[in-house]
Amino acid sequence: MKLRGTIVAKAGQPGLELARWLGLIDEHSNLSVLPPRQGVNPFTREPMLFQAQDVALVTASGKQLGAMDWAPDDSQQVSVWIDDGAAADVLDVIAADVAMRLDAVYRRVPE
Repeated sequence: MKLRGTIVAKAGQPGLELARWLGLIDEHSNLSVLPPRQGVNPFTREPMLFQAQDVALVTASGKQLGAMDWAPDDSQQVSVWIDDGAAADVLDVIAADVAMRLDAVYRRVPE
């Protein structure tokens, strides 16, 4: 998986809101919550369930294309990731739609 682009606030607008992003994950037909994963607590060494609520899998026609996540540096943007071999044009359309619904802009990273 590699970085395809970012969804950022329009020029002159405040940054994106995490609450709006989380709500859109539930609303958008091409986004789904990343399923929880079983792991080990690094401090206690006890099993624990890891759940990333700010990460969405991106799918179209039953195929996973990539993922989107809230930037970990809290820069108030959403990162768009593409899976190897995924349909980039379809992912770009979905990312642009997500940006529109967040009143934001989708920007591709240079290749």
